[in-house]
Amino acid sequence: MTGHSNFQLNDVLWVDAELIKMEIDYGDVRISITESSEREIKILFKGYIGYSVIGFWDEIVIEKFVLHEKHPFLDSCIQELEKKYGKNLPPSGDDARNKKEWLLSELCLSDGTSILIVANTAEVIES
Repeated sequence: MTGHSNFQLNDVLWVDAELIKMEIDYGDVRISITESSEREIKILFKGYIGYSVIGFWDEIVIEKFVLHEKHPFLDSCIQELEKKYGKNLPPSGDDARNKKEWLLSELCLSDGTSILIVANTAEVIES
């Protein structure tokens, strides 16, 4: 998780945290979690180009968080944009998205479900 300066998530206690809410708007994905220490935090992912949640049922306990520089879903998001717009992506209305650098954040839930978010930056915005 360390090593990418746009992702400031080192202080988050991911293991056994509970996912409370996920919000998505034009440029941002926000997740709210409660850590096992009972601290409630919000995490802001800016400049997203894709997200996925498949097979979600009722499990909200986070088993782990993994940051990927390479991943098939990350590749799919970029390939889909390039298919629509070509290799030189046009400017968007979102400054973070316009930086054209993304990593994939994977929140692994205890039942095996993964929440995937491909974004330019991530940071804790409330604690």
